[in-house]
Amino acid sequence: MEKPFHVVGIDEEDGSATLLECFDNSGEARAWMRRYVSKEDAGGWKHIQVLDTRDECAETLWRWEA
Repeated sequence: MEKPFHVVGIDEEDGSATLLECFDNSGEARAWMRRYVSKEDAGGWKHIQVLDTRDECAETLWRWEA
């Protein structure tokens, strides 16, 4: 079964999402995102989100912007 909590980088130009990592629970996803964005360049992303994909429509749980 796919891990339902996804951390994605959002492209500024076209709004597309790039999967960065997946987790079994939201706490792990949020902790990973915090560590990732604490790096100097946040992987080059200006927008990162944690999504809950358990339903048909993914829900944004947390959002980070540079």
